[in-house]
Amino acid sequence: MNVRNPSPPLTLFDIVYSIFLYKWRVLAVSGVCLTLAIVVILLLPRKYESEAKLFVRLGRSSAGVDPAAMGSMISIQDSRETEMNSIIDMLHSRGLADQVVDSVGVERILEKHAWSEIQLEKLSDWIMDSITSQIGDENQSGEDQTGKNQTGENQLGTVSGGVSERKELAVEELMNSLKIGSPKKSTTLSVVCRARKPELASEIVQQVIENYQHMHILSTKSKGSVPFFQEEFSKQDQALQALEAEFRTLKDASAMLTLDGKQKSLQDEQSSISQLKLVTRADLTAARSRVASLQASLKQLPEKIDSETTTGIEAGASDAMRERLYELEIREKELATQFLDDHPDLKKVREQLGEARTIFQKQSLEREHRVVSASPVWMEKRSELMTAEAEVAGLEEKLNQLGELETALLSRITELNRLELRTEALWRDIQIARENHANYARKLEEARINEELDRGELSNVSVVTPPTVRMKAVSPKRSMLALVGGLFSMMAGIFAALASDYLARNRDQRRARRGADRN
Repeated sequence: MNVRNPSPPLTLFDIVYSIFLYKWRVLAVSGVCLTLAIVVILLLPRKYESEAKLFVRLGRSSAGVDPAAMGSMISIQDSRETEMNSIIDMLHSRGLADQVVDSVGVERILEKHAWSEIQLEKLSDWIMDSITSQIGDENQSGEDQTGKNQTGENQLGTVSGGVSERKELAVEELMNSLKIGSPKKSTTLSVVCRARKPELASEIVQQVIENYQHMHILSTKSKGSVPFFQEEFSKQDQALQALEAEFRTLKDASAMLTLDGKQKSLQDEQSSISQLKLVTRADLTAARSRVASLQASLKQLPEKIDSETTTGIEAGASDAMRERLYELEIREKELATQFLDDHPDLKKVREQLGEARTIFQKQSLEREHRVVSASPVWMEKRSELMTAEAEVAGLEEKLNQLGELETALLSRITELNRLELRTEALWRDIQIARENHANYARKLEEARINEELDRGELSNVSVVTPPTVRMKAVSPKRSMLALVGGLFSMMAGIFAALASDYLARNRDQRRARRGADRN
């Protein structure tokens, strides 16, 4: 069994030796490759470039908010970045490319000027025609003729399909040749287009800018915003007037200048009544205590006293009794002279005389005159008591009246609280209506301004540098391609030398193995 020895690693000396050994082959391969590179460079179609600069101002469309939006605006920093990205996206859009192709023309965009492109196009058309004719002949042998109308329709469909396909190629070529760039943290945009003619490149850039500005105006336009805001503003105005009229009627009906003033008045009145009730209760307690004290004093004081006593006045009864006694004594002496001691008349007279003497002895010789009248202290206390009782009755009536006033005041406060809730709700509705009224008025004015600006096709994207016309081709870069071609030719020659040396070594090794096998 033959075992192959691993080949030694390739060194720089081996490379140099191979090049020196196969120098003519290296020169031949390098010359052929260089010649082909030069031919390709010379045959490559030229491309001309046109550039325009756009400046994006901080304008009405910077926020990117529709006039009908009632919310808060987004921040300026986010809106600027968003707007720049939106403009770049719109400039790269397929819709804009379609409009530019329609404006410039499909054939002008697809028109070839370089000899190589023309020959390639002819070759491609010849191949497609050959294939189409061959397929058409095969299909025609197996299909029936359906009439001239159908044939005409097929031809029309073929033509329209061809036009659509040509336009698709033009749009694709335009989108590939169009470049939109924007430096970081900048508000400028560069629109660059490459075409086969400098005038065509400039025209394409111009059409891109014009069609974009029209598209930008349409994108920021809000159709029907002015009639909508006019109608809504009229509704809000009527609603606000109705709420204000209702609020005014409510204030007139409640005789209220301001709710705070009405509340302060009732609060002061309530404080006054509460203070009067406290004072009245204290006075009533003091008056009742005084009445109780006066009643206790009247119970201890006598109602009547002796105001005057007169002594030494002769008693009229004693004098009459003495006269009667004298008469009895005279009658007793007369009877004693006439009758004996046991005579009944004499006994009777003597008994009457004894009784008279006994009564006379009991009688005072002088009498006393006494005058009884009401006590002035008692009368004064009684007067004070009546005054105190009247004061108690007055204070009780006053307290009752204050209670009734407080009850009526509480009813008024309850009504005012209901009125407060109603007025607050009504005032809140009025504030909301006023805010909506102001918002719709502002939005209506903004919509009118936007409509006028849209009518004048004013945009915040302005052209600071119009499309340029550069007569010098930007591609192909022949010096760079020549350098690359030269390097490629040199590498191809070196590769040819290494390959030749590798093949020669393999051939020698195979011959050596065959000789060894024969021996």
